[in-house]
Amino acid sequence: MNNKEFKGLIYGRLAQVAKCLSDAGRLEILDMVTQAPKPVEQLVAETKMTLGTVSHHLQLLKRAGLVTSRKDGRYVVYSHTTLGRDLFTQLCAAGETHLAEIRMAMLDFFGHDDLEALDERELIKKARDREIMLIDVRPENEYEAGHIPGAVSVPIKELEKRLKSLPRTKDIFAYCRGRYCVLSTEATKTLRKNGYRVLRLPRGPMDFQAKGITLSVGKQ
Repeated sequence: MNNKEFKGLIYGRLAQVAKCLSDAGRLEILDMVTQAPKPVEQLVAETKMTLGTVSHHLQLLKRAGLVTSRKDGRYVVYSHTTLGRDLFTQLCAAGETHLAEIRMAMLDFFGHDDLEALDERELIKKARDREIMLIDVRPENEYEAGHIPGAVSVPIKELEKRLKSLPRTKDIFAYCRGRYCVLSTEATKTLRKNGYRVLRLPRGPMDFQAKGITLSVGKQ
């Protein structure tokens, strides 16, 4: 392999990955499969894209090495690769650091969040010691695939009917898929409307994992 071939291989592979990340729909799908393995049909339902569009994006993501797939009966289930997870996380961090439009959009949509600097391990300790209640409002299959230790699964679709099971004498911390997920915002609005003391945690399981924290798996 000569110098030109070497550079062509390296830059060509990097360009393939970068091109794959250049579509908003593909980034949304990659974000979804970092939460839990998902069949194509579930991704269609959650993203509101057509089956053809989702399938096309998944094939491009797979060719770039950002997702992998397996057969589960009559379904094809897609999962993130380590490369896909790391690139998505680093892209989001870089965007928020260097792009004012992203920071302003997040501030406008979510408002100022005082929980940014909250220590992850201290939060987990408080949840395990039952000083606070930490709720995961993602779908149950995502919770089972990996959740913050000490968290209780309360899917957003079940929140209304499970209100009576939540404590009124403790602070409730609600989280979902991460910084761009709106499920925790919906949950905090519902809980506050019903008189609960609740705070939105602007981080998800992948953010805790990036800090070296091992996620819990399975049912609570």
